[in-house]
Amino acid sequence: MTAVAWSSNFGAYRDSPSPVEVYAFLAKYKARRHAEPPPSLPLPVSIELICFHKKIIRYFAKHFASSLLAVHPLSRDSALCYVPPSSTETRRIHRALYRFELYYRLFAGSRWEAAEWLGFPAPTINFLSLYPPWEVEELHCVHDFLYRRFLVAYIDVAQHDVRMGNFGMHSGPLKAEQLGTFDHQIEHCLSLGLTYVHEAMTSPGLEDRIELNPAGLSYKYFPGVVLRYYKTLRMTSHAEGNQTANFLGGSLSNRPNEAWVWWKRLLYPDTCDSQDSLVELRKWGYCMWDSDRLRDWEVLREEYDVAYFEKKFCENSAELGRKWTEAMWTEACRAQVWLKGGSGYWTADESRIVWSGEPREDSRSDTVVHEGRNMDLVFAFHGGDLDF
Repeated sequence: MTAVAWSSNFGAYRDSPSPVEVYAFLAKYKARRHAEPPPSLPLPVSIELICFHKKIIRYFAKHFASSLLAVHPLSRDSALCYVPPSSTETRRIHRALYRFELYYRLFAGSRWEAAEWLGFPAPTINFLSLYPPWEVEELHCVHDFLYRRFLVAYIDVAQHDVRMGNFGMHSGPLKAEQLGTFDHQIEHCLSLGLTYVHEAMTSPGLEDRIELNPAGLSYKYFPGVVLRYYKTLRMTSHAEGNQTANFLGGSLSNRPNEAWVWWKRLLYPDTCDSQDSLVELRKWGYCMWDSDRLRDWEVLREEYDVAYFEKKFCENSAELGRKWTEAMWTEACRAQVWLKGGSGYWTADESRIVWSGEPREDSRSDTVVHEGRNMDLVFAFHGGDLDF
């Protein structure tokens, strides 16, 4: 929490920090992270942080818990009695959300060149290396949850925003979800910080969300990409020994929960690179929950079956493939409206389009144009009767 306050000069609506500033911040953060008592903060900063906690952190923590605890992680049975998270579970969730915000404030900047993130810039790895691997997994779980929740709101916008249809910005997220990867458009929105994500997800209408949609995307650096592929379990034997020492000491929230130890014992190192299986584990926030809850679920008695999750992944892909086909058709329709001078909100007709009166040049890439023309055939095949 204090680190987020320290980074108040950084963030989505301010100039991003330079690599030198990030290095200096990380040195300060590492030195003071376990200070007792925590460093005091100026009153205005404290008030701002309290408001952020009450409005943003509590909101996402509540939705994280209610969403992930509503169903059994394996059977997906929704008839379970919802038991609110314990104080230890809440602390894990809050901790991960604050670190998510800090991570994006530090690294979601245009000053980081593509060549740096492709090589995994040292400050990013330094930041993640401050935490034991199970706490990095907590950060993964929060990231994946926010991605999935934002995807729903984003696709609602992308189905209707004429501008996004012209530039082929709807099929990307669906295609990424179908392939089990992450999409740069959603990552860009997440990189604007939790306050922006909260505003976008709680806006009352689609028109409001369209207004909030960023006008341009920065393709240089998307921290979620680095976070996702950072191999938290590929540590040296020395580092692994140091981390293992934390299994037995400290408070419950500072130790790995039983599910993380269970997963590590059963899978490490054979499937540490299996992104499909990790995604399924993170969908129920496996590393967040206390032993009592895990025992009630009886998940730790189950032999972990990677094939089971891969089968689920393939089943989901079929439905996502259908949605992607529909999405491509809407893109082709909205692209034509854009070229004729229209903008705003599209609902399978032109009744709510704002017309500027000036036709636009077709600046789409050959790939987008080609895919859009292919969708004419799809539309004809469906007889022009696609339900949105």
